[in-house]
Amino acid sequence: MDVEGHCVVIAPPGSGKTKLLVTRLAALRTSGGGEARRVMVGG
Repeated sequence: MDVEGHCVVIAPPGSGKTKLLVTRLAALRTSGGGEARRVMVGG
C-alpha cells in the first residue's frame, strides 16, 4: 500500500490499529521515506 498525504485509520478496538501505525512508521523510517517530526497521531 502506498499512501501519500493524509491517512485515516478507523477500526474497532482490538483490530490492530496501533500495530499498523507503528509498522508503517518503521517502514517509512527504514526506507528513508519519512521524517518522524512530520508524522502526527491524534486521538
